[in-house]
Amino acid sequence: NKRVSEKPGAVHFHEMVQVYGTTLKALVHEQFGDGIISAINFKLDIKKVED
Repeated sequence: NKRVSEKPGAVHFHEMVQVYGTTLKALVHEQFGDGIISAINFKLDIKKVED
């Protein structure tokens, strides 16, 4: 996809959204109900998980 940056971090993040996007959307709808998921009022928490 030419719209995705060629930087490895951006490419891997895009792949993650492609794989888990449907699941994340389902979890958001389960928690908050149907509606529009906003990228403007968006917060992302991350943590490192050891393998």
